[in-house]
Amino acid sequence: MQIVLEGAGLTILRIDIPHVITAAEPELETRDPFDRLLLAQCQVEGLQLVTIDRALVGHHLAFKF
Repeated sequence: MQIVLEGAGLTILRIDIPHVITAAEPELETRDPFDRLLLAQCQVEGLQLVTIDRALVGHHLAFKF
């Protein structure tokens, strides 16, 4: 699977301690901890989340797909 992802130019992003202890700003209205983790990863790594999730698309770290 990793070879297929790398062939498409994608990388698997591990969950590391900085991702877990960071709170994405501004805080989300959603109570889903996985949503919060995804945005915290984006904040720490300087990335933007591509999503169709309506709970996330209004956040500055998320991009509506």
